[in-house]
Amino acid sequence: LLGTSAAAPSDGGSDSSDGGDRRDDSATGRRRRRRRPVSFVTVGDGSVHNAHFLASLNLARHARHRRTKCPVVFGVSDNGLSISYRTDGYASSLLNLWKSEDDMPLFVANGSDILDVHDKTSGAAIHARRR
Repeated sequence: LLGTSAAAPSDGGSDSSDGGDRRDDSATGRRRRRRRPVSFVTVGDGSVHNAHFLASLNLARHARHRRTKCPVVFGVSDNGLSISYRTDGYASSLLNLWKSEDDMPLFVANGSDILDVHDKTSGAAIHARRR
């Protein structure tokens, strides 16, 4: 799991007729701002080759560079299999490469242990919100 902060979230709703300047002060708008949602992107190890996944990582890094905020956690399951071939640990080695960079920490969980997955995912979300 990679935890980072990407593009800025809306801090409430806006009405298109007012040019997007009005803040949603309804109870729902206040709850939405308090929750501080996190985007969760999940892919299998075969998808780390996919242009959409790589572009989303690049966008997250670019937003981070610009210091805009929208917490996002990327969940990558690595079971050694893709749809049509064995991945032979490529996803893990790629993620370990990224782990050495300070901007995207790696939270590793045992996918067979639901409590470990929950703990690591929660930790990644907390980290993403904090950044």
